[in-house]
Amino acid sequence: MTATGRGYLAAGEDKIEILFTNRALAQAETQLGKTVLQIVSDASGDNLGIGDVTRLLLVGMQAARHDKKERGTPPSMKDAFSVMDQGGFAEVRRVVLEARAAVRSYDPNQNTEE
Repeated sequence: MTATGRGYLAAGEDKIEILFTNRALAQAETQLGKTVLQIVSDASGDNLGIGDVTRLLLVGMQAARHDKKERGTPPSMKDAFSVMDQGGFAEVRRVVLEARAAVRSYDPNQNTEE
C-alpha cells in the first residue's frame, strides 16, 4: 500500500475519478498558495471556497489521469467547473476532502491486510 486517496464523482453519465498522492498534494499547495495544514484548517473551519475546492478537484483529476497514463488533453479548470456544476459543491467538497485525508492519515505501519 502507498499514501493514496481515491474518490469518484458522477458528472452526468460519466464517472470522474480523482486521485491524491503526496505529489498531488504538493501540486495543490503550489496552486492554492497554501500548505496542506492550511488547507485542512480551512476545511475544518468551513473556509474552503468554491475556487479552492475546484482547484483541488482539478489536481485530483489530473493525478488520476497521470496515474492511468491517459493521452490527450489534460483536464482543465473548465472541466473541473463542469464536474462541480454537475456534482454540486457539497458532494465534490466531501469526495475531494476524503481522498485528501486518506493521504494525510496514511500510516505504513498499519497493515490492514492481515
